[in-house]
Amino acid sequence: MSYRNLPADFDIESKDEQENPAVEAEGLVLIAIVGIKDPIRPDVPESVEKCKQAWIKVRMVTGDNTITARAIAEECHILEGDGPERVMEGDKFYNAVGGMVKVCRGCKRP
Repeated sequence: MSYRNLPADFDIESKDEQENPAVEAEGLVLIAIVGIKDPIRPDVPESVEKCKQAWIKVRMVTGDNTITARAIAEECHILEGDGPERVMEGDKFYNAVGGMVKVCRGCKRP
């Protein structure tokens, strides 16, 4: 969290050259850093274990960074052990599966 003292006539809707809010460009004073964590649903680790016992391979796909993804996967018992091949970012995933195919309704296929 941060704050900035502004003149009364400052346009808080204005943008800079990169279309970022101008109010955030400079002069902010840091007052706190906050972290949040969504709790894992209580039944998830047990459900993952049941899937594993049934020989179902459980995988997690997320938009989080690899550090966050690893922590969540470990907490859910999806990821056990360590290794760089076990957690990957989106671009490596797309390359590993051969890319992404986009299909839209009403599109003409070549």
